[in-house]
Amino acid sequence: MIVIGVALFLLIVILVIVGMMMRDNKSNKTVFPPVKQPCPDLWMNDNDGNCYYVGKNKGSGFNTENNVLKYEGASNFPVYVYNQANGWTNSSGGSATQPKFVGNSIPNNLPANYAIFNTSDPQWTSGGKTAVCQQKTFSNNNNIYWDGISNTNQC
Repeated sequence: MIVIGVALFLLIVILVIVGMMMRDNKSNKTVFPPVKQPCPDLWMNDNDGNCYYVGKNKGSGFNTENNVLKYEGASNFPVYVYNQANGWTNSSGGSATQPKFVGNSIPNNLPANYAIFNTSDPQWTSGGKTAVCQQKTFSNNNNIYWDGISNTNQC
């Protein structure tokens, strides 16, 4: 009886401690994952917030047909596509000029056709969501894995 009583007492103490730890953790609202990658996996990053799709991890929103890259995802995301034959197009599929955020910082080793977006473009927040939530929607809708964005708990 003494052994069962001590074991029951320890069980109650441990459950109370675990319950208090869970309550404290819930109120902290820890962001997961704690680290966000600057660009989707296998995309290039130029350290200015520009992300370049260069042929890998394109997801379902991009299509290469007749050697022309097209973005076929939702038009509310600030994605620009450059094709050597056709020039720039925006996420709506219409022709566009070179985005202002690109400037002269285009890396030399890009292929002839590539897609680009800037993570600090104000259009990411235009839908009333935070930029992280819009980027999560973009990556999940287009099946693009972006560590720290496509699996975040902030939205």
